[in-house]
Amino acid sequence: GGGVLIYELVHRQWKVVAEIAAVDVGIYADGDSFGSSVAISGNTLVVSCPLCHASPLPPSSPYSSSNAGRVFVFEKHLPFVPEAMHSTNAGTPRKGWGLACSLQ
Repeated sequence: GGGVLIYELVHRQWKVVAEIAAVDVGIYADGDSFGSSVAISGNTLVVSCPLCHASPLPPSSPYSSSNAGRVFVFEKHLPFVPEAMHSTNAGTPRKGWGLACSLQ
């Protein structure tokens, strides 16, 4: 679960202009920590999900990387749809990939 709120400064007040929920990017399990870390540079937003499954395979699959982590990349436009998704190699559970993220 989790989510990210997108704010914009409008007439000197911060307004919520969008929300990205974990389910919007295909994350349906509670405790995946989607949005635990974010980074913004220009029009690019990076959102971490350090406890996400690294592959679209079910957690019971021997080829799935249980809770290895993912990082989602968004560009500023509505609706916010991931432009890219990055994950670790499958096979190492609880790797925490994406625990922190940054952009330069």
